Amino acid sequence: MAEQNPLYAGIPNPILIRRELLMGTKDAIGLLKNYESVIVLREQKQAALMDLKRTTEEIIVLNRRFKNAMPKAPIKTASERAHKEKPIREDSPETETDKIDILEQELTKIEEELKGLQ
Repeated sequence: MAEQNPLYAGIPNPILIRRELLMGTKDAIGLLKNYESVIVLREQKQAALMDLKRTTEEIIVLNRRFKNAMPKAPIKTASERAHKEKPIREDSPETETDKIDILEQELTKIEEELKGLQ
């Protein structure tokens, strides 16, 4: 009678197949759980971006108010600052040579003392 009934199909190892199905279901549920955590993380990121945008707009408004409250004064551009000449220090090389001379004199004194000790 089993051969005539097309709805009946024999499963050779039902416990093994059931275990495999449950393991697959467990993996699918784990993936869904991870997906939900990603969705929550995206929502948190979106909220943080909206907060950042609001804060940036507030800073822009406060900066405009600050600029309007400050007195008007001429502003030097970067090119005007670059044209300003810096004074050249002429005493730098001389001081270096003076230092070298002083060190050489001290070195000769030390060498003379060493010769006197020998």
